Amino acid sequence: FLESALPENSDWISCSGCENSRSSGEKPNFDPKPQKTRNDSSYQFLIGLVVRGAKTVVVRGKNRILTRNRKKPEMTVPISYYEAESLEDVIGELDVLYMTRIQKERFDSEEEYFSQKNVYVLDNEKLKKAKPDLIVLHPLPRVDEILVEVDEDPRALYFKQARYGVFVRMSLILTMLESQGTIEPLLTGNTYKNVFCTNKRCITNSEYYLPKSFSGNGDTLICEFCDERVLNKY
Repeated sequence: FLESALPENSDWISCSGCENSRSSGEKPNFDPKPQKTRNDSSYQFLIGLVVRGAKTVVVRGKNRILTRNRKKPEMTVPISYYEAESLEDVIGELDVLYMTRIQKERFDSEEEYFSQKNVYVLDNEKLKKAKPDLIVLHPLPRVDEILVEVDEDPRALYFKQARYGVFVRMSLILTMLESQGTIEPLLTGNTYKNVFCTNKRCITNSEYYLPKSFSGNGDTLICEFCDERVLNKY
């Protein structure tokens, strides 16, 4: 499987660095039975890919593979995916590479963690083997599984992914509030030319798409995000 079992002309998504506590064979895995695990978030993510028709490769270390959670049998569904132990062996076949960190808290010992820690590191050298239109994603923040040099590659879209995630969560929150029928405007103040919040930790000074909205009038304005009092010099 590692080198020759990938069908040609197929759409492949790889989840690199996924790890839990049960081993499996190198052939395509199809196992609907729930199994005990410490964390099933990776499995839930895998379900979302597979049920939407994505052919998926799970890149994992020896004796580590995604598992199912006995505590949530209602979330257990039969899924089929391929496994590989080397990112280099499959990266050339992938359309999307979804990187995740190796989670230290999921290992039984530091020795076991350090044996896997630097196994899956994406760098420019590995990307030379990838398709020119590969999409590289990561939930962020990263540790050391993606070198900073990769950030300049146009295929690295994880910063856009993080930014779009903000808008998605805002939309979901707004939709839930609207469904209650009690939504009120979050901002009721005004914006003023050349007036900015003077609180360096205010979210408006890091999330630049937010309006610089102030309540009050006259010479003293109040930021609607952090309640900082600002002198209106204009």
